[in-house]
Amino acid sequence: MRDSNFEISSDGEYLSVAGAGYINIYNLSSGRFKIAYPNVLTYYVTTSDEYLPQQYWLPDSKGLIIICAADHEYNEPATPPWTYVAFRYTIGDRQAVKIPLDKFIIWDVQRDDWSISPDRKWLLFAGNETGDLRDDSLVYLGNLTNGNTQAYSSTGWPLDYCEWSPDSKHFVLRNSIPGLIGSVDGGPLIPVNGSFVEWVDATHYYYEVINDTTDITQTYMGEIDSN
Repeated sequence: MRDSNFEISSDGEYLSVAGAGYINIYNLSSGRFKIAYPNVLTYYVTTSDEYLPQQYWLPDSKGLIIICAADHEYNEPATPPWTYVAFRYTIGDRQAVKIPLDKFIIWDVQRDDWSISPDRKWLLFAGNETGDLRDDSLVYLGNLTNGNTQAYSSTGWPLDYCEWSPDSKHFVLRNSIPGLIGSVDGGPLIPVNGSFVEWVDATHYYYEVINDTTDITQTYMGEIDSN
């Protein structure tokens, strides 16, 4: 289940609301929020609990990336769906358009197995070629513009512990030890020299190292190649 069924656009002008199989977009008019764009997405309603779509407004507030449950034969009552699909909606269009990712987004019996970049151009997700949870999965980087994917080695889940750099060019998988940093430009995952803490800026980050002898934690600043 999602924490909420609504998201506010970056500029505060729009409110997207999901429920009962539909997403509507409201805007503020004459002091009240009214539906400006109805039924921008019709999604599959899981039973008996409705697993609501995740909604991500674009930075310029001109649209949404939406990830929702696929209509799948293995969706069972009170059980999170196995397979998810991604859509893009642009303000003013009649409907959201499915993003043609060439791998299936799957759920691995934990939490959401995906993480989307701040610029909404990239999706890091657990997936495979079959859409069957029983088949082996990898971590993929998906291009939300053209649907192309790039495989990384399986690094453990859930990917909601992934944290993107402010410029959306790098990501770190925090739940692995050591943390692993990847790049949207490709290349192997690079291990952090300790436990990743947070990004400082686009090329620097804090990480911690525990001294096994003294049990004292020290904080360092790491740097990634900015080229």
